[in-house]
Parts: sequence; structure tokens; C-alpha cells
Amino acid sequence: MELFNGKKAEITKDESLCNDRLSLNAEKEKARSGQVIDLSMTLCADIPVYPTDPIFSSRRASIAEQNGANVLQLSIGTHTGTHVDMPRHISDSGLDAEVFSLSAFSGRAALIELTAKAGERIGMERLAEIELPNTEILLIRTGWEEKAGTADFFTSFPFLTEEAANMLVLKGYKLIGCDLPSVDGADGFGPAHRAFLMRGIPIVEAIVNMKALVGREFYFCAVPLKIRDGDGSPVRAFAMLD
Repeated sequence: MELFNGKKAEITKDESLCNDRLSLNAEKEKARSGQVIDLSMTLCADIPVYPTDPIFSSRRASIAEQNGANVLQLSIGTHTGTHVDMPRHISDSGLDAEVFSLSAFSGRAALIELTAKAGERIGMERLAEIELPNTEILLIRTGWEEKAGTADFFTSFPFLTEEAANMLVLKGYKLIGCDLPSVDGADGFGPAHRAFLMRGIPIVEAIVNMKALVGREFYFCAVPLKIRDGDGSPVRAFAMLD
């Protein structure tokens, strides 16, 4: 197939798990002022999903050689890859992705490191002394992002206790993000989700490439698709370094 500039385009099948594309090359992660850091997982055929969620798939609905344009048809759950949980996730009366204010999904942000082992409870005692003035959005890095793109990502991951979640609510952040597949444990949906979402605080989960943000000041953005009745949405999360 010929492109307009005369170069040939080859369409190849991914031969490895999505985590092969998750991290930026270490040399490219060297932070410099004004750099934009991609914090999102790649959506592809073999991306693992939460055990009860629909799998991701795509197919060619139109082919340029035949119809003049390439068009993919996607099948995807609202919590696939790097995604945001909306209040509608836990309540039919909660705000959905269509009507929630866009201002909630971007702002001055800070990263904290709470390194945690498999199945570890992250309690309020690890958050008590955190003071981050002029911070609207808090990102939590546990190190679990290293397993992103593999089936182990959804097995025995660390999680926030209800008390820890409530403490973060009291600190006044408008958005919480983390490198975990869920702020609650692998055993099921729980109190940390309710602590945030019932108070109108969305949660961005499965963030990757957070290493590039350590020790930096930055602006964070992760805007959901405008889905009516959307209980969540995949996002393209990124940070703009100062």
C-alpha cells in the first residue's frame, strides 16, 4: 500500500504483551523543563483486563485500499488500561462522564511514593505527614506499575484502606491517581472507592511511567471520553513538567 508521500506502510501484528510499549526508554525519560510525559497504557489486543471486565478488541471496519480510508471498530470496557472511575461507577445517581466538569481532570499535581508489596494495606499512618500546598491532584506511586501489561497486575496488588482514603479526602484533592488497577484490593470493590466517589472525587487508575515524575513539579491531565451514563472511561493521561 502506498501513502501520499510515496512511502510504504506496513501493518504488523503485535508479537509481545502491551507492557513492551508501556515504559518510555530510560534515556528518553530524563526529565527536562517543558517535557510532556505520557502516563498511559497502550490499548492493544493482548492488554490484560480486570477479571470481570470485557476484553479489548479491534477490527478493521474499513480498509484504505478498498474504501479510501482506514477505520477501526473497537470493543472496550470503560475501565480498560489507564482509566478514570466516575461517581456513576458505584451509584446510578452519581455523575457520569458526560456531565462531570472537565476542570476536575487537570491541574497542578504532586507525586508521592508509597512503595508497597503484594497485598499490602496502605494505611493512614503513611499519609499523615503529607503536606502539599498548591496541589489539586495527588498521584500515588507504589511501584506496582512494573507489572502493568501482565496478568500479575490484577493479582494481590496493594490497596488503600478506608481510613487512608478518607484522610486524602480531608486534604482536599479534587482528583486521585495511582499506578494500581484499583484503589481497593484484589478481593473486590470496596470502601476506598466509596470514600472518593461518593464525595465526587474521580480516581485515575493504572497510570504508568510515573518514575519520570519523581522529584518534579508538574501539571497533570487525564480527560475521559464524553460517554452518556459513563461510569468510567479510558484516558490518555499525561504530565507537563515545569
